[in-house]
This record gives sequence, structure tokens and C-alpha cells, in this order.
Amino acid sequence: MSNNIFLALDVDSQQRAEELIHQTSNWVGGYKVGPRLLFSAGTEWVKSISNKHRVFLDLKFYDIPNTMLSSIRSSFELGVEFVTIHALAGPEALKQIKELEDELSKKRAFKVLAVTILTSYSEDTLPAVLKTSGVEKSVEALAGEVFKSGLRGIVCSGVEVKNLKTVYPDLYCVTPGVRLSNSSNSDQKRVVTPRQALDSGSDMLVVGRPIYEADDAEAAARQIFESVYEK
Repeated sequence: MSNNIFLALDVDSQQRAEELIHQTSNWVGGYKVGPRLLFSAGTEWVKSISNKHRVFLDLKFYDIPNTMLSSIRSSFELGVEFVTIHALAGPEALKQIKELEDELSKKRAFKVLAVTILTSYSEDTLPAVLKTSGVEKSVEALAGEVFKSGLRGIVCSGVEVKNLKTVYPDLYCVTPGVRLSNSSNSDQKRVVTPRQALDSGSDMLVVGRPIYEADDAEAAARQIFESVYEK
């Protein structure tokens, strides 16, 4: 059985990240590293944990195509399995990124994930340029751009997954902002439980604060694992 729960290591130190890895490795399938930890622990540390665990590098690259391509290639050299870009990068960049993904994935497992609309946005808090379309239509439009490019990995909330999978059944959908029913939403707006996300068709769940802010991170990770994989 593949464990598709990833713990977001959104913490401030290498020491705390390593404590969490030690406490949760039996219950999660991999770890997400973002800028908060990367700038503290450094790229060599990311490379070292990539030798032992599946790693998802979440830096959401959004730049001119050449800069994005170079950044993705550098990320691959760290040994990570997943890396994020913004779907807003546009069709020219997405097509070139797909070609690079094809090249790199021949060497080992590697997937580029295009972020649609952040799960911290609601209809009320969308940027003005997206308000006329709204969250659902914006996610659908961006997912369509990604699909046309040939890329198949996207990041979206669990709220949108079911509809997207109906239109694009071979999308690989990553769902952040996952919460147990008794957890605080914090700054996340479009949230689902782990079971709801998987039942909707999510392929990977990203869980952060419900685990790393828990008094007992191991128990929290185990609870989320059991909510998904034990009936």
C-alpha cells in the first residue's frame, strides 16, 4: 500500500524538522519542504533527506521560462521527487517545463506540480484580477492550461478535485489544507478532511499544522493515517 500523506515541514529549524521526521516516518509517505525551512536548513540538508525519504520541494516557481527551467533542474539535482510551479506561468512556459519534466523523469521518478489557486483564498479574498471568474472557474481554467501543456500534476483544494477529475481523469491532484474535522482551519479557507480528499480523487494529501503543532506529532500523524487507510 502506498502512503500518499505528506507532512509539510513548515518549521524554522533543521533540528525541529528532524524531530518531526523521526516522530512521523511510520505514518507519512513523505515530506514537503518550503522556503521557510529551506532558508534555515539549506539545500545540502534537503539533498540528505531526499536520500532517505520522498521529498516535495514547494517553492512555487513563477518567473520567465528560462529562470523556471533552471530552477526546476536545480531542484531535481537535490534528489526531490516533486517540485511546484505556478500554473499562471502561461502556456509557453508550461510547454517547455513539460519537455524538461519528460527529460528528467527518464532518470528517476520526478513530477512538476502546477499550483492553481491557493487554499488560503476564498471568493472574498481572491485578487481583483480573478474575482470576476471566482475560485472554481479559475481553478478549472488553470487546470485546463496545465493539461494542454502535457503536464499532469496540479495542486488544488479538495473542494475542486472531483469536478477536475471528471474532466481530466488522469490529472495527479495534490491537496493541501487537509484538516481533521476537529482541527482548526487556521488561515486555510477551502479545507477538507483526509478521507473526503481521497474519496474525491486526490492523489496526495499535504498536512501541516494538525501534525507539527500537535502536542504529540506521532499520535496526530497516526490519527490522520488511520482516518485514511483503516476502515
